Amino acid sequence: MSFRKLGAVILLVSDMDKSVQFYKEILNIPLKKKSDEWTEFFNKETV
Repeated sequence: MSFRKLGAVILLVSDMDKSVQFYKEILNIPLKKKSDEWTEFFNKETV
């Protein structure tokens, strides 16, 4: 079996603010939605 696209990834993190900062500033992935418990990032390559 081979994978062509990744649809979603769920990561449990201990520090949401640091994690959001890393994905936005270091990996340069745009933020899609953020709440106190949940954050979504947008990547045009996902389904």
